[in-house]
Amino acid sequence: NQTWVLHDPLVATVNGWHASRDVGQSLAYAVRVVGGIEPYSISVSGLPAGCEPPGNVTSSFVIDCHLASTGTFVLNLSASDRPGVHLSLFAPLQVNPDPFVLTVINPNPSTVGVPISLQGTPAEGTPPYLLNWTVEGQPPSNLSVEFVTFSAPGTYSANFSVTDGAGWTVYRTTELVIHRALVVTLTLGRNRTDAGLPVRFAAVASGGTAPLSYAWQFGDGTTAFTNQTTHAFAKARVYQVEVWANDSVGAGATAIANITVNPPLSVNATENATSATLYEPVSFVSVTAGGTPPYRYWWNFGDDGSSYADAATYAFTTLGNHSVTLVVNDSVGGSRTVNLTVDVTSGSTSSPPPHVTSRSGGASAWEYLLAAAAVVVVVAVVGVVLLRRRNSPPPFDGSPPPQ
Repeated sequence: NQTWVLHDPLVATVNGWHASRDVGQSLAYAVRVVGGIEPYSISVSGLPAGCEPPGNVTSSFVIDCHLASTGTFVLNLSASDRPGVHLSLFAPLQVNPDPFVLTVINPNPSTVGVPISLQGTPAEGTPPYLLNWTVEGQPPSNLSVEFVTFSAPGTYSANFSVTDGAGWTVYRTTELVIHRALVVTLTLGRNRTDAGLPVRFAAVASGGTAPLSYAWQFGDGTTAFTNQTTHAFAKARVYQVEVWANDSVGAGATAIANITVNPPLSVNATENATSATLYEPVSFVSVTAGGTPPYRYWWNFGDDGSSYADAATYAFTTLGNHSVTLVVNDSVGGSRTVNLTVDVTSGSTSSPPPHVTSRSGGASAWEYLLAAAAVVVVVAVVGVVLLRRRNSPPPFDGSPPPQ
């Protein structure tokens, strides 16, 4: 009779195996062989250096090694027992480069109220990935692309982290700079003007993210694109002027002002006579329309006489053909000039009239002569009085004359 002893079949297992790892991580696995008839002959090949047992081993073992290089490997486990029963086991191993992250944040710096796009992308490492955006003052997000908006200026921290399938975590932190909200004010050189006169306009902006751009609309179909400009309106009416300021990240602000445009200044002048005799009063009258009051007048009568009223009466003191000029200016720089002529002859008048008037308050040449003559007479009278006092004898005081 023969007795047969039956053993369990030869079985090999690998525990703790990871098919994908990142370079720099450790690889820990355990090989266990059971069944069959001991002793066993076990060999391992196909792994990175340091991750295989030295030579053949005869029993189960544990390996913990450091993955120093990337590549594709295959665990080749060969085991046999004493009777020569043989088995093989294969397990793939992919060692990937360390993961890293790419982030694109636009715009940065930015302005209060402007949405900011946050884009994070994992690269290398071992999929799948767990993503996470953590932005100061904002709720967390596990999306690759996120949008955030800030309501207050300041500096904020934005952190994007990635954990890959091998458990390796990498992150990148970016500083977000948020500027104050954009504000623009509009100033005018004046808020009333004459048609055809240039007016200065200026836009003053604060806040926002430089550089800034500007756009003007003047209400008459014309535009401009600088922060300071001048513009002349062709027709008289009230115009609404608007300026827009925009910064480099899309924030905008606007300001509005009204300007009243009056008709152009118009002046007409007449005299009551185009010819006169010497010292004969001539009346001059002006009629002003349009423009922007108040008005200023200046009459030049061509012989050193002048007046600053809208109408004047003047007597010429020299013979000849006199050119009379009237210049009228309004309060915003409008100006008009009118020229008249008066021919002055000797006639029958040989002496100046007793008085020549001017509504302007200015004096004629004859009035200046009369004033000068009066001064001469006063000086002469004072001189005579002083001379008489010097030549008169001293008063008698009752004392005897000196011995």
